[in-house]
Amino acid sequence: MIFLKKIFTVLVDHESPLSHALALFYEPLWAAMINKDVTHYAVATSGGPDSLVLTVLLDAYLKKHHQKLTALTVDHGLRPESSYEAQHVATFCAQQGIPHVTLKATDLPVGTMHAKARKQRYRALSLWCHQQGVKHLFLGHHRDDQLETFGFRVLRRSGVHGWGGMKAHTLLWGLHLLRPLLSLTKKEIMHAAHLLDLPFVRDPSNTHPRFTRARIRQSLQGLSSDQRALWSHIAHTYRQRGEQEDHASAQVLTRHLIHWQQGYARVSAARPLLTHPQGVPILRMLLTHIRGHTPHPLTTDRLRHVHAQLLLKKNVTYGGCLMQWCQEELWVMREWRRIASVPLKQPFMHMLWDDRFYLHIHAPPHLLKPWIAPLGSHERYRRAPLMMQSWPSLMDEAGEVIPCWNNDVFVACRWMQAECFPQTPKLRSHDGQWAHLGDR
Repeated sequence: MIFLKKIFTVLVDHESPLSHALALFYEPLWAAMINKDVTHYAVATSGGPDSLVLTVLLDAYLKKHHQKLTALTVDHGLRPESSYEAQHVATFCAQQGIPHVTLKATDLPVGTMHAKARKQRYRALSLWCHQQGVKHLFLGHHRDDQLETFGFRVLRRSGVHGWGGMKAHTLLWGLHLLRPLLSLTKKEIMHAAHLLDLPFVRDPSNTHPRFTRARIRQSLQGLSSDQRALWSHIAHTYRQRGEQEDHASAQVLTRHLIHWQQGYARVSAARPLLTHPQGVPILRMLLTHIRGHTPHPLTTDRLRHVHAQLLLKKNVTYGGCLMQWCQEELWVMREWRRIASVPLKQPFMHMLWDDRFYLHIHAPPHLLKPWIAPLGSHERYRRAPLMMQSWPSLMDEAGEVIPCWNNDVFVACRWMQAECFPQTPKLRSHDGQWAHLGDR
């Protein structure tokens, strides 16, 4: 360790910090991810060694190229020490001259499982980036995290796309997620953290046997380097296969799909599409397009069952989506009964609603305890076309309903999937308010 530190010290002059040398050393990891035309990036910084190493080295690299980096820390409030850790990161970033923001996610009850906390964390990060116009967020996941994800998703029978693990570059709610450390092991990152003398913290829940991911992490410690390499190779193979399926499915699907900005789609000549050799991957992509890019993929076994039901021209619900036949066309929309209502805590509010819409709301002051809910949850709109019933609307205790097309209240209502769909040709989009489904 001392020898390595001497090497890096020699690489720079006496007035340059060691972080500049390490940033230069690791530059190939993220150089291809950074666009010189992008002026502002964000990085998720929890205070652990992985995120701190990434934050310090990225900041050194971006400052050299006159680009801005903001560190974001999400305080869930699930542990007594979480607020202290967030303040610890804020103090460290201030000392390093790195802009820092602490985001609160206090709606989670104590005892919330890791999956729910992770989803809430992504929501908070995504919403801040959307408000600030930041399109790229760096994450500190490494090779050991990739192995844990692979093992976790194998247990969940997630199929090809789940077993491929995390991608170095992916889209979530219109935000580019960048993971430059996936080729590094935890041990290599810890070496860098010690070289930089970083004051990292440790989350005790990461090793608590109560959580499945922690148990997987513990079991992986017994693997040899050859076994780890084999697992990584298997995950990489599945990831490549999933990307090939996505590309082939998108080319076929975009010839049949018309989507509406209100968050639903129509598939023309659906039966030939479903009988295509890529029928199940096409269905997965279609459902993902409507339900949003949630962190957890759809399971292959369930997709095959839904695919078989659709071939029999049966209406099906899965993954929070309703698939309904209208002659030879298949309409796909969110199932409004699966959409949670969200209380409006203040008259002016930004939110990510139903993992699909970014809302900027300006609520009238006369509303009594207003909340955001799907339009179909109010009996007045139960006979409206089905695709309308999953649209966001503002309601209150007095029974007032304000649909999302009221531009005075919903200053912005943007469907994120309209720009997230992975395709080669351009999707055709319909600009109308809605289309009638026919017999319901």
